Amino acid sequence: MDEFLHRGTKDINLIILGSPGVGKSAIMVRYLTKRFIGDYHPLLETVSSHSTVVDGRQITVHIRDTAWQGIDSSERENYLVWADGIVMVYSIIDRESFETCKELTDKVLHLCDDSTPITLIGNKNDMLHMRQVKLEEGAAFCRNRNLLFAEVSAGESYESVEQALTSLVREVRHACKRNKEKIKEKTDSTHKIGIRQSLRNFTERRLQLRHRTSTL
Repeated sequence: MDEFLHRGTKDINLIILGSPGVGKSAIMVRYLTKRFIGDYHPLLETVSSHSTVVDGRQITVHIRDTAWQGIDSSERENYLVWADGIVMVYSIIDRESFETCKELTDKVLHLCDDSTPITLIGNKNDMLHMRQVKLEEGAAFCRNRNLLFAEVSAGESYESVEQALTSLVREVRHACKRNKEKIKEKTDSTHKIGIRQSLRNFTERRLQLRHRTSTL
């Protein structure tokens, strides 16, 4: 992880989480290369980078496809610290993967910074005849937790995947901007308090000096 900890200001780190077999790696490869590859090692962890333009700005996106189930809690916390944004993936044709994703999302929300944007993605929406999770269910879950939401088909549509991840990247940029403004406001406030305290100390010293002088 160290090679990505000291990144540039225009770099964004994303991690992809979800049950095995829901298409996490397929989504990542679609976004990075526009190609679809169906076979992946379920426990193989990879980090890939992608240069893109969002709202007229050149951005490098680093995506970590994690073997979340195979790592301990301390390593998971390191991933969440590393991540600027989180992609949660389930399969719309697998009810159990959706329930697992909801549980995992709530755990991550408990662990990570409230300002870390999260998007929930329902994959395989090209298999509507096999759907087990309704569109409204995913949308409602995200609405209640203020998350981004999308349904995509990594197997058939680059555009749907690109739109979902670009929306997350855009939200990460907005979150970073809000955080910088909060830090600036806090710094300005602290600075103003310091000035007021200095003026108060100066005034008190002058009054003490005048009092001593008047008594001489």
